[in-house]
Formats: sequence, C-alpha cells, structure tokens
Amino acid sequence: MLVLVFIPATALSLAEDSSEREKAIKAGYIYNFAKFVSWPSATKAAGRIIFCVGEDPAFTIIFRNIVAGKKIGNLPVDVVDMFAGDSPIPCHVLYIPHTKPDLVEQLLDDYPGKPVLSVGDASDFIGKGGIISFFVDGGRLRFEIGLSNAGKSGLVLSSELLELARIRQ
Repeated sequence: MLVLVFIPATALSLAEDSSEREKAIKAGYIYNFAKFVSWPSATKAAGRIIFCVGEDPAFTIIFRNIVAGKKIGNLPVDVVDMFAGDSPIPCHVLYIPHTKPDLVEQLLDDYPGKPVLSVGDASDFIGKGGIISFFVDGGRLRFEIGLSNAGKSGLVLSSELLELARIRQ
C-alpha cells in the first residue's frame, strides 16, 4: 500500500492552529508528489530538487521543517520563496497558495512548457494551467491532476500517484 503523506511529529507540533496544521499536511503531500514524478534528465543537473513557494513565508518555514535532511532519490531538497515581480528562478516544484489567487497566472506564465510540477489550491487551478490542485471532499484533503497540463510540461507522473488522484484531462 502506498502511503503518500509522512509528516514528522516535530513538524506537526509546530502547527498549533488548524491553518498551520493544514499547511503542514499540504507540505507533506507536495514533498511526496515529487517522489512520483519523472523529470527530463537535464532538469536534475542542479544537483538538488528545488521547491518554490509563492509568497507565503509561513508555509515556507513549515515546509522547510518537514523536508529538513530529506532527499528525493539521491538529490537533496531545497525550499525557496518566490515573490511577485521576481525573475523566474529554477524550480522543480512550484506551490501557489490559494491566498494568492492573483499570483496563479503570473507564476504559471513564468514556466510555460517547462518541466515544473505546479501545485495549488485556487479555484480552477488546473483550468489556468496548473498540474495538481488540492480540494476538500467530505472534510478530507484530496487532489486532482490535470494530465494534459502535466504532458505539456514534459513531466511523467507515476501510475501510483495517478491512482490516488481525481483525474482531469
């Protein structure tokens, strides 16, 4: 059985309120999503997997605590902040929080056709070009995958990940 989310107790202890707990859970999901993605070989030349977070320093702190010392394959991970107006930086995974709906199109437009796994939870995130979108169903956090958007980015998502998702073409 595939267990997608592993969140250390220390990370959850940092998440005192439900908003921080939700951020910790999402960070765990996002880290684990990256384990089930195949990037073109040239994108791994950076020697690390880079997670970019759009304008949410509190999420970045929680995310860094969760991935501290972890690797994906044999590559260490790094979490960096992105802000509106910044020049695009190399990312393997881009998370755009729902609290920043104006950033969705701006940041997605910075990486058209590039092998970047975009993750968000804004309404119609996939319709705007995102690849994985969080949603709540029956009080549980779920995710859907835009297969067409993943294909345009040159990413291959594992069948194990696809089995857990609601699929949108």
